[in-house]
Amino acid sequence: MSGPSLYPNLRRSASGYRKGSNAVNDDSLVVPSNKISMCEDDGSPLEKGDIKGTGLTTGNTMVMKPGKSYEFKGDKEVLETPMAQTEDFKPHNMYDREKADTYKEHLALKEKGYKHSPYKEKDCTCWKGHSRVPGTKACAPGSCKKNK
Repeated sequence: MSGPSLYPNLRRSASGYRKGSNAVNDDSLVVPSNKISMCEDDGSPLEKGDIKGTGLTTGNTMVMKPGKSYEFKGDKEVLETPMAQTEDFKPHNMYDREKADTYKEHLALKEKGYKHSPYKEKDCTCWKGHSRVPGTKACAPGSCKKNK
């Protein structure tokens, strides 16, 4: 791309949204390449989820899925924007009592260990401070409630 950038205030990051990247919590970023890998450094699928990629020369746009590789032919840079923050994110509570009003807050709470469920991951017993709702199956939605 020649001339001034259309996105001078966006961070350029060769590592994109991989874990440990200095840009992992940015709303959007520019990758200075036309070849995009949607894998973490260890080869596992990218944890960030689906990302919308737009070639900055051609304007070609595609939804990139974790675990796959993409090439934006005719482009030298790609604008990346995580899909979860652009379309589907709705403010919601994370257990226990923390609310994520933005996707950025959601990621910060997730990094601190907050989850969406009051269940322990391995045995489906209710978390400490929660108890089984009578007549429900373990791990079923609504089967645990916070103790008063």
